[in-house]
Amino acid sequence: MARKRIFDSIPDEVLTELDERILSKQYSDLELCDWLNNQGFKVSKNTVNRYCLDLRSGFRNLLPDFPDPNRVTAPEYIRKLQRFGALLIHRRAIDAEIKHLEEELIAAWPGHEPQGKGGGR
Repeated sequence: MARKRIFDSIPDEVLTELDERILSKQYSDLELCDWLNNQGFKVSKNTVNRYCLDLRSGFRNLLPDFPDPNRVTAPEYIRKLQRFGALLIHRRAIDAEIKHLEEELIAAWPGHEPQGKGGGR
């Protein structure tokens, strides 16, 4: 559970880039850990490794009913799973951009006080 709390504190923009780096398969877990630490987030290599395994394993944490991707070898299934993952990453980026734009619009509205994080929406 501590792992979830660590990644919950990282902004969506950083998580989106992390997910893209993981799925590109161009970076080792140690390189990803170093990148996160350089971004200002103190995360252990083991924590990054577990996060990578969760992401690479077909988002089992999001969809527990999915079959084990290690036993599924159909190329079409794997392509669809990769596309699904890419869309989830893009959705996270879009949600973050919408939130940022909404905050800017609210802040610019005359006489309107921005709501706190737990605000009434």
